[in-house]
Order: sequence, then C-alpha cells, then structure tokens
Amino acid sequence: MIRTLLLSLALLAVVAFGIPLLASNTFTRSATPQPLTASSEVDCEMIGGDLNALLDAKHNSPNIARATSEFERGVAECMWGRFDAASRHYEQVYTLLRG
Repeated sequence: MIRTLLLSLALLAVVAFGIPLLASNTFTRSATPQPLTASSEVDCEMIGGDLNALLDAKHNSPNIARATSEFERGVAECMWGRFDAASRHYEQVYTLLRG
C-alpha cells in the first residue's frame, strides 16, 4: 500500500513539475552545474529501495508517519539530483525506524 502511494506521488510530481519545466525554453540546472555521476544516482535509488522495504517491515512503528514523510522528501531530492540532501533525509528515516 505504501509503495502504491509513493509511486502515485512520484508520478504526480513528474507530471505536475516535469512537463512544464521541460516545455520551458529557460530550463537550466543551475548557474554552476555540478556533474551528475551515474553512481550517485544509482546509489540514491538503491538506498531508497532499501528504505522502502524497511518502511514496509516497520509499518507499525510509532515513528512511521515522520519516517514516511522524510522518505518522501528524500525521494524528491533524489529525483532532483540533490544527492547530499537526499542522504540526510534517508539517514533520518534510518534513525527514526531503528532508534
């Protein structure tokens, strides 16, 4: 159920934010672009997948709401290529569910 909600959220985010940005002629990443390395993106997605499984396993945790929120923020940061920010959110999820 959580996976379905997250996939729906990701799809809506892409449709809502991705299409207007791609249609725009002024789309740029940043004034000082940082190179995107495939390993960073793959790592971000792999950690997100592991956390998704952890969220499913700990569905009755008292911190599940906050952990899910942090996870969604991490996924969004990962999608935007902000891997450091995504890592901070992912670490918070681990702390909430393991601590």
